Amino acid sequence: MRDGQVLRTNVSRNARTGAVTTRTDDDLGSGDVVERTRLASGVEIDRTTHRDGSSQTVVTTVDGRKTTLGAGQDAMGKDSPAIARAVERGDSLDAIAARQGVGREQIEAELAAVGLGVRSGDKGGVKSTERVAAMPDEISRSDDAKGKVTIDVVDGQGRRRRTITQDLDGHKRKTVEETFNGYTLTTAADGHMRLRQDATGREWTIKAGSAGAALAHTLLAIDPHSRDARTGKIDCPGSDRDHAWGR
Repeated sequence: MRDGQVLRTNVSRNARTGAVTTRTDDDLGSGDVVERTRLASGVEIDRTTHRDGSSQTVVTTVDGRKTTLGAGQDAMGKDSPAIARAVERGDSLDAIAARQGVGREQIEAELAAVGLGVRSGDKGGVKSTERVAAMPDEISRSDDAKGKVTIDVVDGQGRRRRTITQDLDGHKRKTVEETFNGYTLTTAADGHMRLRQDATGREWTIKAGSAGAALAHTLLAIDPHSRDARTGKIDCPGSDRDHAWGR
């Protein structure tokens, strides 16, 4: 339809996501096409395409903050998986922004444009950047005053993976903790492991490269609620099976 300004307007709704897009085409005038998409989260994305093909995208978050994306940024989620992987590897949003030649606020806006929220804080000298995905993974990163970096990744099944990296005697040391199925598996920088039964506090020491190491990873990888027999429940270590863990 055309409004009083003779602009051609079309409104559509994505039944899957709930996003509503209003496309306004000034085909009889400037030739500009404006697409305003309002996400179910309340975030708005305004993309203006000019007659010469150039375009500009502005993201308005739920708190009313408006951010214009950089020329190479994508508001449709093309780059968000790479950003998520970079955060999971230990990169800060500031570092990611510097590599892309944009500001941190533009990275946050790019994530918001695909339904991902970013919360930041600084409490007691611990700086944190948290990215909450609607996908439904959650990634959080925190830095303390001594340079220790802690990254938590929680997937849709509730499986948590915590990676702690710190500089000790001039060397980067990484410890990984994985929690799922009632167990926590801690892998030290030298590859040795410790498995803890969370409910009882009972622990097993596991040698790197042993059969017990592979078994421990399997224990935390399976989904006990799966209907697939190949990924269903397996026997858990008992008091008479300490040898299975490489002790």
